[in-house]
Amino acid sequence: MRTRIAALIAAGLLATTATGFATGSEAVAQESCATVTSSDEGICYLPATVNLNSGGWKNTGLAVELQPGTYHLDLDVQGRLWGRAPINAWIFARLVNTTEGTVVPGSQRMINHLQSNNRGDGAIGHRDTTPIQERIEVETPTRIELQAMSSYAYSRTTIAEIRSDGNSRTSLRWERV
Repeated sequence: MRTRIAALIAAGLLATTATGFATGSEAVAQESCATVTSSDEGICYLPATVNLNSGGWKNTGLAVELQPGTYHLDLDVQGRLWGRAPINAWIFARLVNTTEGTVVPGSQRMINHLQSNNRGDGAIGHRDTTPIQERIEVETPTRIELQAMSSYAYSRTTIAEIRSDGNSRTSLRWERV
């Protein structure tokens, strides 16, 4: 009897969760943005997953155009790595002032790291979300964009990407202070 009750509860939770994922996916479509001309505060989401090539920085398209002032920027960046052991690979992300062509100082973060020296591990993967929080001051209208790259010490990854989908989103929040 307990097994049946547990099965019914599990089925109910699964149905509720599945519905939540569908709703989340619809929300992504409504709230996603590429470059947004800012108000004093806001949030936008990376519209789609971005595949990364090893060794070079890639613009993700997640950007905001800030008007003159001081801002707090708060990003949640989700990275996913997948490959076959032995492997040692990373994803890095940073903020770039594309108006001036400069990196926002101190904004680079390691988003994800995947390492295994055991060939017996076979295919392995890891998904992680890392915050980037910075305070910046801009004197003229300025476009800030998220860039990312993957890198490896040995054994290339099968998948290296910045994720954004109905289950979890890469986001950019800003607030004038």
